[in-house]
Amino acid sequence: MQTFSVPKKHDGARIDVVLADIMDAYSRAFAQKLIRKSLVKIGDGIAKKGHRVKEGDIISVEEQDLSPSKFGAKDIPLEILYEDDDLLVVNKPPGMLTHPSAHERDDTLVNALLFHCGDRLSGIGGELRPGIVHRLDKDTSGILVVAKHDESHRDLAQQIQNREVEKFYLTLVNGLMENNHATIDAPLLKTQVRGKNKVIVSPGEDAKNSTTHFWVNETYEGRFSLLKVQIITGRMHQIRVHLSSINHSVIGDTLYGNHKANTEFKQRGLSRQFLHAYQLKFKHPRTHKMVEFTAPLPDDLQNILDGMNTEVSTKVFSG
Repeated sequence: MQTFSVPKKHDGARIDVVLADIMDAYSRAFAQKLIRKSLVKIGDGIAKKGHRVKEGDIISVEEQDLSPSKFGAKDIPLEILYEDDDLLVVNKPPGMLTHPSAHERDDTLVNALLFHCGDRLSGIGGELRPGIVHRLDKDTSGILVVAKHDESHRDLAQQIQNREVEKFYLTLVNGLMENNHATIDAPLLKTQVRGKNKVIVSPGEDAKNSTTHFWVNETYEGRFSLLKVQIITGRMHQIRVHLSSINHSVIGDTLYGNHKANTEFKQRGLSRQFLHAYQLKFKHPRTHKMVEFTAPLPDDLQNILDGMNTEVSTKVFSG
């Protein structure tokens, strides 16, 4: 069971919105599913759909009784950076979904994990996401931690909720930044635009508070910036939407990006968004010691940087 107190900022908000905001591992739809199954309590009472909470309310979330995953194991190579009895850390390649979807059921990270780990994965995420504590977009490469059992999953999820997990990315963006270091605080809202699932910056009550820090590592050709990015919250498409909102979109991002810049880099050989989760820091759920994992830029992204005009490039920050 996970228990927390409703903070002041959520006074009067709907219970599903609060769960999705505080518990980053939960989507709003998943929170609603928990409520429908009577697995969420406010005080001693069962939470009802549409219930609005008050500051100081104690919310508790029971674990689900889960059926085995209906998705099949598949022998897909995994780049494993670390593994023990509690978790494994993998470097996800670009082009791979984290978990199955309506359009892809067989070639995801979950399918690979089921083959590698068998039934040694946590069940808290449900049959769709065994072991999955957090996720990366299909075309984002980089580091993910996977839980092998529910106790490990609860501990890692709690660290994420408490903003104790440090996630760092590298991304190439359009344009030069006004400052070498800055923070973007802008609430994000999931929506649909012309039939596509998108995320927008929105002041609405259903939007989730979202914070992104960035540092300029290097500039290229007087037109592009390589950023080190840290996300404090883990919202869907957060980095891509936040950077697009300040007119410095991620190169290669076809959903929120700059068409002219994307076309130029497609001609240079870039076939996806230039976004890589290169570093992850968290406390090991058993030893409680801080651990750190790093994955360098994959060849497709490094080749893009190597092919750029270094004569007019500037090293700004190292770290």
